[in-house]
Amino acid sequence: MNNDKHIIVPPIPQELALKLALILGEIPEVPRLGVHEQQGYRYPRASDINAATRQVLSKHHVFLLWQPLPGFEWREFMSNSKQTAMRELTLWFDLTLVDADSNKSVTIRWPGVAADLITSDKLVAKAQTNAVKTFLVTQFQIPDDTSDSDRTAETEDNRKTGARQQQQPNWPKQVRGIVTEVDAKGDGWMVTVKGIHYFTKVKSFADQLRAARGREAEFSAEIGKGPDGERCPVITKILSPVPPNLPAPQTNSHATSTPPTAAKPPAVSPPKKEELS
Repeated sequence: MNNDKHIIVPPIPQELALKLALILGEIPEVPRLGVHEQQGYRYPRASDINAATRQVLSKHHVFLLWQPLPGFEWREFMSNSKQTAMRELTLWFDLTLVDADSNKSVTIRWPGVAADLITSDKLVAKAQTNAVKTFLVTQFQIPDDTSDSDRTAETEDNRKTGARQQQQPNWPKQVRGIVTEVDAKGDGWMVTVKGIHYFTKVKSFADQLRAARGREAEFSAEIGKGPDGERCPVITKILSPVPPNLPAPQTNSHATSTPPTAAKPPAVSPPKKEELS
């Protein structure tokens, strides 16, 4: 492909297109766990989007490769309210979806944009994260009304004040799905359902869900703190765990509580003396 800096979407091979259509229908809802510090709206974090899409892509033997293109674009500006010197960086990437079964692929050119203080040394990493996140959000139609949520607080100065309540929290809620993993983490356990990680410190919750691994379970969850102190959905109540199907013990309705006593053979008297002569 050439190095033109604009989005390019070539034809998609049929084998890969069929898989992408299945993947589109199986990607679960991504929770809005990110919260903008100044304006309070919620957005799906890049790490949660990656977790939700990675499992479905892997299930269908599709993986994502990305390669940065040489060169970059940047501009400097002053934030409106604080008059702070800012820098915006744009990097371009070739993002390739590969079908491991047919060896067919499609490469889509995609930008990553980030803005931060002019003294920041994290712009490249932020632009890379933005590229992958916006690519997954766009191609797999993941709801994300805050496309600029990866920018810093200073770049939000132009947003209207009404955006503070743009998204209302959707927690607490009931979760129902197949339990895929239950792993010890810090002082508790991380439970994975539909590609989303839930935390619990209650051992009985972890034991019940570990017993239901590979089967469907239902529980209540609300936003709390995970093992690293970050915001994380926390399990508050087990509603309907499904234990593994254990074979029923074999019983005999005619069996007695104590085994029967074996019959003794009849006693045989020794022969008399006259019988021996």
